Amino acid sequence: MVSKETKEENNSLILLNNISNVIEKIAIYCCVSLIAILLVIVLAQITLRWIGFSIPWTEELSRFLMIWAGLLGASVAFKRGSHIGVEVVVNLFPAKIKFVINLIIRLIVIIFIVYFIKYGWDVAFKALRVRSPGLEILMFWPKLSLPVGGMIMLIQAVCLFFTEIFTGSKEKEIST
Repeated sequence: MVSKETKEENNSLILLNNISNVIEKIAIYCCVSLIAILLVIVLAQITLRWIGFSIPWTEELSRFLMIWAGLLGASVAFKRGSHIGVEVVVNLFPAKIKFVINLIIRLIVIIFIVYFIKYGWDVAFKALRVRSPGLEILMFWPKLSLPVGGMIMLIQAVCLFFTEIFTGSKEKEIST
C-alpha cells in the first residue's frame, strides 16, 4: 500500500516535470524561431552585400537574436544534461556518496543561477537609457535575455533537483 505522503510526492513530482516539459517545449520553439529569423537575416545580408547593397542593422539584430537563442538553448541543454560535465571523479564513489555529491552540485548550480539572474536584472535595468546604434532600440531588450534565460534555467534546475531527491532517495532505499 502506498502512503498518502508518497502519493503527494508523486503528484508534486509529476507537476514539476509537466511544468519543466512545457517550459522546455516553449524554449525549443523560441530557439527554432529565433534561429530561423537569424538565418533569413544573415542570408539576406550576404546576398545584398554581394550585389553591392548593405543593410546596417542586420549584424546587430543577428547578434541579439543569437544571444537570446543561446540562453534559451542553454536551458534546454541544462534540462537534458547536455552541458559538459566531468564525472570521472564522481563515478569512483559508491552510489550513496554519488547521490549526495550530485545534490550538492545541483545546489551550487542553483545558487550560481540565482546570482546570474540577479546581476542579469541589474545589467538589463542599467541599459534602460541606452539605445543600440543600428536598430535604435533600448539595450534593455537584448540584455533582458540574461535574467529570462537564467529564470528558465533556474526552473529546470529546481525541477531536476527535486526529481533527483524524490527518485534518488527511493533508489537509495531500494539498494540498501
